[in-house]
Amino acid sequence: MKTFLCVVRRVLAVLLALIFAPLGAACLIAIPLSNNYSAMVSMAIAMPTTAKSGGSNPQYFTSDYSSAAAVQEASAQLCREIEQEGMVLLRNNGDALPLANGASVTLLGESAADLVYGGAGAGSVDTSTAPNLRRAMEAAGFTVNPVLWDFYTTGVGASYKKEVPSITGQGRFAANEAPQSAYTQAEFDSMAQYNDAAIVVIGRSGSESVDLPTEYLSFTQEERNLIQMATERFDKVILLLNVTNPINMTELSRYDIDAVLWVGALGQEGAYAIGEELNGTVNPSGHLGG
Repeated sequence: MKTFLCVVRRVLAVLLALIFAPLGAACLIAIPLSNNYSAMVSMAIAMPTTAKSGGSNPQYFTSDYSSAAAVQEASAQLCREIEQEGMVLLRNNGDALPLANGASVTLLGESAADLVYGGAGAGSVDTSTAPNLRRAMEAAGFTVNPVLWDFYTTGVGASYKKEVPSITGQGRFAANEAPQSAYTQAEFDSMAQYNDAAIVVIGRSGSESVDLPTEYLSFTQEERNLIQMATERFDKVILLLNVTNPINMTELSRYDIDAVLWVGALGQEGAYAIGEELNGTVNPSGHLGG
């Protein structure tokens, strides 16, 4: 009987060790992490958390927001403000910007309909509720060329989309701008109707898990052709650099571009700031590091 009880105790001891050892290790890891990221946890669940002071009797504080929806609303507004103040005006020849209120514009480039909101990996963004550029421009009072928009979203141009790796780093980076041969006379004719300005968008994403190919940091031949076409058909050309990495711009001296605006990655709400900058509602306050 004693032998049986000894065996049972040993089995129980082993089982308890197998259960509590991983739990103890998990706690050793989780407690420091939860302390380091307590503010993010609080914001995500919109619940009170403990302050770092107070020793064995920590003081509690409550969220500044009444609900998770209020947190989301405040986050969206902050994203928009960061973009408003972070854009960099690289060129503005002849006071090309701001554009006139209610101007009729043509959005050019596959990236106009496929904005870069964030990067791959930890920089990825949920774009399910993010505004596209047409919505952002119309919200700012502009009239957008619908023929070119349809070309890039549902027409022939929709088959030319930039390639970016997945969140796990699978895939490659490629610009894939639509060639000039893809445009028809209908697209060219529409440019004459919405000709207050051409808004050319160049997009480049980035990732923490995949190296960028060298050619990705320069304009492709199709992008150069697009810029050249815009300067030939429009009196005013605005270039938006929707890029997350440095890009070689030495070639821009060849083209008669009136204004160049670096907008970076936009996040979920930042696209609205583009329209607000182009109509003069906000002033781009960012500058390049050096």
